[in-house]
Amino acid sequence: MTETHTRGETHGCIVCGRPYELYVVYDSKGSFRGSKVMSAGGKVVAHPRRPLVACERHTEDEIRRAVERVYREPDPRTTREHEPRSPRPARPARHTPTLSP
Repeated sequence: MTETHTRGETHGCIVCGRPYELYVVYDSKGSFRGSKVMSAGGKVVAHPRRPLVACERHTEDEIRRAVERVYREPDPRTTREHEPRSPRPARPARHTPTLSP
């Protein structure tokens, strides 16, 4: 059986950043194995490689979008296509007044 290590860690909600206390389990190689939220009002967000938490008040859609935004590119099948952003126009040169003698 693989030896596991449990640590108490603080993580912020993936959507809004509110802090929650978690017990996080790692195996002997340091790989994430699971977690449990110890603070009231939080729930575990399933992710294969890292401990994530979200407030219970957030919808599943809000949580899914936050995870996509933070950890990976969005799925092109579930997001609307958008045109590539055009480059920003150049800023005009700053005028520096000169003092006349």
